Amino acid sequence: YVHFIHKPGTFGRFAARLAGVPFALSAHAKDVWITPPEELRAKARDAEAVLTCTQEASAYLRELVGNATPVHRIYHGVDLPRTAPTDKKLNAPVVLAIGRLVEKKGLETLIRAAALLLLRGIDFKVRIGGEGPEWARLQRLAHELGVAERVAFLGPLLEDEVVNEYGRASIFALPCRVLPNGDRDGVPNVIVEAMANGLPVVSTTLSSVREAVVDGECGLLVQPGDSRGLADALERLLTARELRARLGQGARRRVQDRFERQANLPAVHAALAGAGLIPSKVERVGTRAKQWTAA
Repeated sequence: YVHFIHKPGTFGRFAARLAGVPFALSAHAKDVWITPPEELRAKARDAEAVLTCTQEASAYLRELVGNATPVHRIYHGVDLPRTAPTDKKLNAPVVLAIGRLVEKKGLETLIRAAALLLLRGIDFKVRIGGEGPEWARLQRLAHELGVAERVAFLGPLLEDEVVNEYGRASIFALPCRVLPNGDRDGVPNVIVEAMANGLPVVSTTLSSVREAVVDGECGLLVQPGDSRGLADALERLLTARELRARLGQGARRRVQDRFERQANLPAVHAALAGAGLIPSKVERVGTRAKQWTAA
């Protein structure tokens, strides 16, 4: 079972041929949208099953392979914390963004929105966790726009540190966009994690994002690249604690209904078992269960 359909999928396909065994593929986001269609079609048709994490990618892959290979849309899922943190009574509400510092995350739009919020006299802090090739450019932009004191770059974070950041934040923002070469996010795991922690999300109207975030129910969505629209959405939440609370509760319910990890795992098992890669059930040897996982 090979994750990512571009280069890893190529290696897995040839390894399966050499070994004379079946294989399945997991297609995510960038690997789907920047791989030539002919290459995708060949790999997917050779596989026994393809699993992907968005409806958009699922529809595209089904169009490519027809009935040759079953394509399953199964969300990755996250663990749902037992309780969600309550909104913080801080002097300045915190807008949190976490992700690789790459162009498709749209963090330039967030920094430009922060500059607009500052001009409007809104009290806030932005905290950006992660590293990547855009780091230096984004820091320069924050200085050029006069928001360097409002925007903190946290660098790479450990898992416990990410949890702490969710706990201190009031809003999660990730204004994702599609790049000219087609590269884009799937359903960003950090958005779903933030929702599980009871944070309202401000993001964009990308198809994959809309699978997680329902505008007006668990967050607010704007057009990609629209810094003014992003500033307007953030201002609505920064100035209305009750709205933040309502959308945060809706976000947590959304995760509980569709994205909870344990609820999605059986679908992965069923897809791989249906493809003949793993047994359809756990076999018991004596008094001990024999654990089966995908090869």
